[in-house]
Amino acid sequence: MFLLLTACFQPVEFHDSIDFNLGFGRAHEHLETPYLLGSSFDLSLSRQNDRKSIEGYRIEVEDDTVLAVLARTEEHHIDVQAIGVGSTRLLAFEPDGEQVGETVVEVREPAVIQLEGAGPHRVGLDDIAEDQEPTILVGGTAKFQLRSFDATGNELAGNGGLEVLENSMLEASVEETYFGQDGNWLLLSPYEAGTHEVELTLVGLGVQAFSFQAVDTIDELVLVGEDESDAEDGESLMVWAHGLSGGEVVQGVEPIWMLGEFVGDEGGDTLHYDFDADHTMDVDADFEGDIAEIEVHGADFHVGDSSAVGCSTSPAAPLGWLAVALGGLLVRRKVR
Repeated sequence: MFLLLTACFQPVEFHDSIDFNLGFGRAHEHLETPYLLGSSFDLSLSRQNDRKSIEGYRIEVEDDTVLAVLARTEEHHIDVQAIGVGSTRLLAFEPDGEQVGETVVEVREPAVIQLEGAGPHRVGLDDIAEDQEPTILVGGTAKFQLRSFDATGNELAGNGGLEVLENSMLEASVEETYFGQDGNWLLLSPYEAGTHEVELTLVGLGVQAFSFQAVDTIDELVLVGEDESDAEDGESLMVWAHGLSGGEVVQGVEPIWMLGEFVGDEGGDTLHYDFDADHTMDVDADFEGDIAEIEVHGADFHVGDSSAVGCSTSPAAPLGWLAVALGGLLVRRKVR
């Protein structure tokens, strides 16, 4: 009972960087364990329930065959990589060396990896987002979040470790995002129509293969916007463009966007805007002469793509800590 009470009142909190609040610059209030094998992230300490300085406190990993410490930016802040399946204790020490906290985290390998379409998920089309055999336009690019689950159905946190094998019929890569919600994303760009297969590997071992269809043309262009019914002024919303071919939803369609007399000079499968209940706009999009339209309420429109989530790193980077590329933030293509 004494040990239980001591654990409940330990003076420090453990944090990871998996779900990072960029606006406030502080890691999430808890640990997102279990972690994906091969993923990299930060671990840190903070004082609990007071404003005293954390300077001089030290965080340690007990089992370095599960979590390897890649760098120590401060005594209370370390960069780690999940290199082995298992569990380990995280330990916290005061400046005088006395242990004042501990917790247990786990690393697991995935039993299954699921695709989640970025564009359809954002606009609430979950049945399309969860399609495990999507259809993609030849010459276009579709992006999918790779969600990893262990054998009991627990989702595994973190990014890194996943790579895609080369395929001469398509361009495929895995991109990692940081600052916001860490994740692995699969980018697919088919070169020709037909059925294609892409295989993922985790730290060099075969994990899972996905099949998808590629089509040369679409029958119809469709625009779908996020639900505005509960939106607040200034909230960022978007419209997603996709095609239909033989009744199947086709991703990777990038039309030219038009707002009244203004025409976007670049393509992208999404149009982003800030919600404004008092400002109604008719949005048109043109894909090879096929016109679709939708009415939205907003201002500050810019063309983007459904892959714009957080900051990203280069695909297929070697295992280990990857430098954050701030250029991976949403590229705002202003509609002129």
